[in-house]
Amino acid sequence: MNKVLEFKNVEFSYGQKEVFNSVNFSIFEGEFVALVGHNGAGKSTLAKLSLGLLRPQKGSVFLFSYDPTKFSQWQKVGYVPQTKEFELDFPISVFELVLLGNLKSKKGFFKFYSKEDVERANNVLKMLNLEKFKDNKVGELSGGQRQKVFLAQALVSNPQFLILDEPTANLDFSSENLFYETLLKLNKNKITIFLISHDIGQVLNYASRILVLNKKIIFDKSTAELSKEQILSLVEKI
Repeated sequence: MNKVLEFKNVEFSYGQKEVFNSVNFSIFEGEFVALVGHNGAGKSTLAKLSLGLLRPQKGSVFLFSYDPTKFSQWQKVGYVPQTKEFELDFPISVFELVLLGNLKSKKGFFKFYSKEDVERANNVLKMLNLEKFKDNKVGELSGGQRQKVFLAQALVSNPQFLILDEPTANLDFSSENLFYETLLKLNKNKITIFLISHDIGQVLNYASRILVLNKKIIFDKSTAELSKEQILSLVEKI
């Protein structure tokens, strides 16, 4: 089985504040892996290292066997950050923003999108119950609605690997369940998923493997090998 993501002896600090001292793990094709840990454990930092948005002080990160800073096949990767790291300062509709996910495949203007691209965008909007907002400007939406739009944008290019950092943080209960069920369907269709979440009880219902982060990976097991009580007890001790 091929590795999609690998961390080897990774160390990272913000100035004098150590985040990691030795992170080691691999994610393989077809897995649904969830990363959990206490607030401030560095889960979002780990996601950024995975994508080359940050670089480790020591050790190595490999994305599809490449240094992420030299990786070019971004159509293979979908990413949803915990909070959007920029504000849209130009008028754009929900539908247009979702279509922008296909820019990864070098399509520069909306008029060049194929019927398949448009159909996929419509299907993703429907899947996330965003159809009624498709013509709205993104700036008009609430924070939770925007987050769902960014989820749709990550899915529209049919990525092989999804990295999601607290993707359901602003979703209501029904939308959250729908999203997790969607992830499970995607995973069954051979899409590898790396989900960062604080909701241990929920991710145990879907992920096939759990990682616990505290300076390093202190726990790494298949969900089939443990009970909810065991993982909750472990995280409480972090």
